[in-house]
Amino acid sequence: NLEIWGQGNREHMNLKTVLRLMLDVTEGLSALHQEGILHRNIKPSNILLYLDGNTVRAKLAGMNTPTFSMVNYFN
Repeated sequence: NLEIWGQGNREHMNLKTVLRLMLDVTEGLSALHQEGILHRNIKPSNILLYLDGNTVRAKLAGMNTPTFSMVNYFN
């Protein structure tokens, strides 16, 4: 996850990598919000990292916790 990876790699994170990870997270949140879903527990340990070729990418996790909720837009 991002928390563990960041502890050992802070000096090695270049701007391109940081921006790519931020974009992945915001795209994931946008997709959830479009479905009326709130994550409500965004933190480094809930951002999973994986390699896509030579590129580090991010996915959201932690959505099976009590802080994950559906939004009722019809109120």
